[in-house]
Amino acid sequence: MGAAEHIELETWELFMAVMESGSYLQPARAMNVDPSTVSRRLRKLEDRLRMQLFYRESTGLRPTAAGRRVMNQMHDVLTDILAVRDGLAKSVSGVRGRIRVSIPEPIQTDAVWEVMSQLEFENTGLRLDLEPPGSGDDPAGLAFQVSPMIPTGSRPVSLLPLVCVASPGYLAEHGTPESPEALTEHTLIFSELSSYSRRFTFSRGAETISVPLGTGPVRRTPRQAICGAQAGAGIAIGVPYCITKDLIREGKLIPVPSDWLMPPLQVSVTVHALQHSKYLLFYLAEEIRKRFEAISSEEQKALEKLVEKVKHGKK
Repeated sequence: MGAAEHIELETWELFMAVMESGSYLQPARAMNVDPSTVSRRLRKLEDRLRMQLFYRESTGLRPTAAGRRVMNQMHDVLTDILAVRDGLAKSVSGVRGRIRVSIPEPIQTDAVWEVMSQLEFENTGLRLDLEPPGSGDDPAGLAFQVSPMIPTGSRPVSLLPLVCVASPGYLAEHGTPESPEALTEHTLIFSELSSYSRRFTFSRGAETISVPLGTGPVRRTPRQAICGAQAGAGIAIGVPYCITKDLIREGKLIPVPSDWLMPPLQVSVTVHALQHSKYLLFYLAEEIRKRFEAISSEEQKALEKLVEKVKHGKK
């Protein structure tokens, strides 16, 4: 599919709506999102397609020749896809059956369970059986995965913000690393999420550095790495913020280096249409993606605020 691969349906829907309205405001209201979200998604679409789709003027947005060409090529296809989606949204409540959903350990959080419960509540007769990856002889209907890159054949869902954390006791005894390079002077605990690489990227504002962190004990899961950090065994490297935020809030773990951010990992989903309609599974995958993306965005903002708070506290 080239440059258009993995562009979410909702982004194309926003593109069509902005083409028709000439502004961010009306589509934002219709889809219950901020105008800034519409602007950001369209910028991302332009980046992915490597072309400018709109002229941004004081009176609104005006399509470029490339934008009109994309609209002409995509309009009929998108209209048909959106019609199928809207039809499924109206009829899915009549679907009876169980769908297996595999959720990897790094994203097994209360927020994720709540998303699944909401979907069952909203779609009468739908039962989502949640299970860890690799359960059963056949692949789950919806199989989520977490990785640095989106696997071939999978659909992007959201980003997974990462942090490095240590206990107050460990830092009191061994000192607090003030920079990514200083991490090399400490005992580092890696999990399955961070063991894919021994060179890690950190950013602070416009500054980005890559640091080789060598070797260290590898815990099987991020939660086990976090338990090691809580016990004072070292600094857990690249663990999900979503399962450390409460411990950070309670002061039981401290992010280090305090004002540096790690790039997030990709959460994606693979659809296996074995016993269910692939359209139903795609509908559910899209609904889950929208809700996961909202959770991920909130967590990323919270992490950035935490970093800013620490940064200002140093001044």
